[in-house]
Amino acid sequence: MKPALPIIEAEHRTLGKLLRGLKTATDDLVAGRQSSDVGLLGAIVRYIGAYPERYHHPKETRHLFNRLRMRTTEFDVVLDRLERDHLIGEAMLSGLSSALRATENGGDNERKAFARNVNHFAEFYWEHMRIEEELILPAARRLFTEDDWDDLDCAFAGHVDPLADMAERTGNADFAALLARLDTDAVAR
Repeated sequence: MKPALPIIEAEHRTLGKLLRGLKTATDDLVAGRQSSDVGLLGAIVRYIGAYPERYHHPKETRHLFNRLRMRTTEFDVVLDRLERDHLIGEAMLSGLSSALRATENGGDNERKAFARNVNHFAEFYWEHMRIEEELILPAARRLFTEDDWDDLDCAFAGHVDPLADMAERTGNADFAALLARLDTDAVAR
């Protein structure tokens, strides 16, 4: 397997874990549980804005999607949708950030609105990643040339651990601690 594919899949698993953590922490917030943590919610939302939206998605579009378009037109409709999803995801994330800010000083209605946004956002991203992993990555495995793989591998090189990478790049230790905290919270439940 080419190096870029396990990196993309690992980044998808990390995002999936963050989405599950986001949903769990949001459920705690709506239920008024002691364990609810707006800071954790904010860290997850900031991470998604800082990494998948700014690094992962542009590389998918520029290197994976464009290279696949060079090899076949079979997936053009799906690739068009996935590229739109990247733009829609940015707008959804902005709405999610606004809804989170509203929960900080708001009441039950604001928390429920935030929860609706979180559920919609998570379902949207899980479907997006499912399409990439079930259709696009297998097509790349089948159709890419060595030059295509070299381009994709170079684009994704060095992105083994997105949270650690973001911590190093931004100097923000919150990102490095975030995944460990989600793992700890998942075990405690």
